[in-house]
Amino acid sequence: VSNTTGIFTGLGAATYSITFVTAAGCAGTVPVNTLVPAGPAITGTATATNTSCPTVNNGSITVNSPVGAGTSYTLNPGGITNTTGLFTGLAPNSYTISFVTGAGCTGTISPNTVVAAGPALTSTFAQTNPVCANINDGTISITPQAGTTAPYTATLTGPGGPYTYTGNAPIVFSNLAPGTYNYSYAEAGGCNGTGGPITLITNTPIFVPATLTNLSCNNSANGVVSFNPTGGVAPYQYSANAGATYQAGNSFTGLAAGPHTFRIKDNVGCTKDTSINLTQPTILTATTAGTTPAGCSNNDGSMTATAAGGTAPYAYTIAGTAVNTSGASTGIFSNLPNGPYTITVTDAKGCTTTTTGTVGLTDNMFLTLGPDVTICAERSVTFNPQTNPETNVFTWRGINGTSTGTIANPAIKNAVASPLDTATYELHAQWGGCERRDT
Repeated sequence: VSNTTGIFTGLGAATYSITFVTAAGCAGTVPVNTLVPAGPAITGTATATNTSCPTVNNGSITVNSPVGAGTSYTLNPGGITNTTGLFTGLAPNSYTISFVTGAGCTGTISPNTVVAAGPALTSTFAQTNPVCANINDGTISITPQAGTTAPYTATLTGPGGPYTYTGNAPIVFSNLAPGTYNYSYAEAGGCNGTGGPITLITNTPIFVPATLTNLSCNNSANGVVSFNPTGGVAPYQYSANAGATYQAGNSFTGLAAGPHTFRIKDNVGCTKDTSINLTQPTILTATTAGTTPAGCSNNDGSMTATAAGGTAPYAYTIAGTAVNTSGASTGIFSNLPNGPYTITVTDAKGCTTTTTGTVGLTDNMFLTLGPDVTICAERSVTFNPQTNPETNVFTWRGINGTSTGTIANPAIKNAVASPLDTATYELHAQWGGCERRDT
């Protein structure tokens, strides 16, 4: 570069030699090379604004220096160049910014500028536990972080899930079973948050052990059912009509045979239904299996009853012409005189039934007074009836106008009569259950 001023501008950093020629034509060299040193490096600063949450790319970087007309800036990663020094819509990351000034100077902002992720959304929740173990009526209500924007979307995981929600706050999930739940939610701006675990608990299930007494007799309607429940919340109430009415007592009496459904309700209104079937014995029956006739005076008849149904063993009693206990356990009664009888059967549960029968008579008695007798006036006659030797009851009487008073001893076999005139006499003779009359 030559000039006549000796001033050289626009030089880069380097070592230069200068020669000259005077006006007189003398030439020369500046004895020392001239050093033009490099100016200092240009540095810069920038300010970062973090993202509002980890899932939204809304961070920004603003270059504070150098600034000035003609300066351009380049952001990496991304390779974004502008002349404003403002970079927006940035994801969380560490960024380098290089620049070129209007004078052509270059530089890099150091250290790297970091856009950090904002915090995840927070939230609060409230829970309502299921009241009853067999009814899924629990709820979880979630309140999003203040300042967030509806509508919200949410997902709840847990028993029976997942469950989803879209709408305004609060975020409510209902009809939930006992168990442990977790949730996540997002606002309209794209930020999200999570929560949990949330554990819904409930009262223990109502357990209804029952003690039952089946019917003692067929169609007796004396069944009994008693309950001793556990679980739920005591005290309990009891219903035999599907909850139309309840009672405080835990026993039901006077029940018929067949299925019965009972409802037990605890102190917070939880219920448990239980079905019980009451049984009954078959109908107790008795039949007269047979009789043996009695002789006239031997009392040797018999009657047999047979029982079925009910609950064995059976006990037997007999009523009628005579009473004895010979068949109390077998139903076979012996040593009976002839006549009608009723046998009552009682089973092991006290149920009763009856059967009737008649013990017949084997009648081989005979009686004869012989031919009529003629006696003189004011004379007596001794009767000599012919009959079985066992005949032991005799009753004489006058008939057809004859006075019984003419018989000296009318209760003996060989009675003596003293009639005043023609007379007719009758003998009534008895041998046990047999009897005869003759005149």
